Amino acid sequence: MKLGFVGFGSQAKENILPACSAIFGVEVAAICDTDEARLREAREGFPRAEIFRDYREMLDSVALDAVVAACYPTDHYHIATDALMRGIPVFIEKPLAPSSGHVDRLVDLAEQQGCSTGVGMNFRFAEVTRRLASVAEGEINAITLRQHANKPVTPYWDYSSVLRSFLHAQTIHGLDFLIHLCGPVRDLRVADSGLAAVARLSRARERARRLAPGLRLADLPARPGHAREMERSAGDAAAAGRPPDGGDQPDRGRPLDGHGGRLARPVPRGDGGELPRLPARSPGRTFTT
Repeated sequence: MKLGFVGFGSQAKENILPACSAIFGVEVAAICDTDEARLREAREGFPRAEIFRDYREMLDSVALDAVVAACYPTDHYHIATDALMRGIPVFIEKPLAPSSGHVDRLVDLAEQQGCSTGVGMNFRFAEVTRRLASVAEGEINAITLRQHANKPVTPYWDYSSVLRSFLHAQTIHGLDFLIHLCGPVRDLRVADSGLAAVARLSRARERARRLAPGLRLADLPARPGHAREMERSAGDAAAAGRPPDGGDQPDRGRPLDGHGGRLARPVPRGDGGELPRLPARSPGRTFTT
């Protein structure tokens, strides 16, 4: 089996590539990145693999059996769409796409093309997860999940929001665990929102200032950096007339880019329709995760 990798960052180098290389019959046939230092490292570590700067050229030049994308999440939808349009199975690191609407379109395309797909939700295969699943066998009435994490403290990937980074890099695993344990989601209800949390935080800050006029925000124990990030994220969202980061969930077929704009570069589907595309990747972006 010949694999092509898009992205040669720490996740690919430290986890995915070693795991794939240990499987009998798997060949790392091609590696793509846009960073010259990483490309040199890829050539040294995998001298038999073909090296590319453009993943589309890799897809067209090498007879691949599957593609693995471990790069910036903003590129995942593009890469998955381009691979599936060529009939190539694809494994994408999380988060898969910017919205559930985009995920639905990828699912439709994979079914039309008859391609296998996967997303890097690796926590469900951990030993502790299997033990919890065995303990919870049978009918489940209710589960309370509390997720503790000490990262991120700065935005991941090319994100500008720590909150969005936390949701897409950490919280996503807890939600996937619940789905893995309990089955597909039939009903979803949100008990709170980011804007409400920001409002509560603002009220708490005002009370603290009244009680201790000389107290600075940095003196408060409630993660002031995150507080400022939440306020900035909510303010940007309000100015743009949309929910906070991660709040835009376009319905099936609604051509949105996750930020209220129209999707660019439509791609033809096998049934004569079109799959909306995200805005083109800006030149010079480094594939790193």
